[in-house]
Amino acid sequence: AYGNNAGYATPIETMLGQIEDEGEGQQVFFGKQLTGIYPAQVPRHVTLRFSDGTRVTAGRVLLNLPEPALESLDKGSIVFTHSRRLVRKSLAKVSSKPAAKVYAYYEDAWWSSKLGLMEGYFSSSGGSIPLAGR
Repeated sequence: AYGNNAGYATPIETMLGQIEDEGEGQQVFFGKQLTGIYPAQVPRHVTLRFSDGTRVTAGRVLLNLPEPALESLDKGSIVFTHSRRLVRKSLAKVSSKPAAKVYAYYEDAWWSSKLGLMEGYFSSSGGSIPLAGR
């Protein structure tokens, strides 16, 4: 409504649209478990191996993996064995933290009706559970 209501899926949907705009030859795989990424026989390509036995060779790959999926990749995957030092350093920094998303309903959007605010951020580290939000 205000041009800033983007959710977690928005970047992925945008990238998917860009891939589709490239035309034929693009593939997106949903619901597949990637098990490893290996050098392909074609120069400057990789082979993606999935848990169902499917293999795909690609010249370019965009991975959107949560930490557990990244950790479950075969340690012989080229992202761990043949990537640049900066990539390996970045991968080593990947971590997860417990989080929760809360939805609340208010009869009166008091932040707008009483304070005139349409957006904002908050954080609190004083309690036993740190809070942050938008």
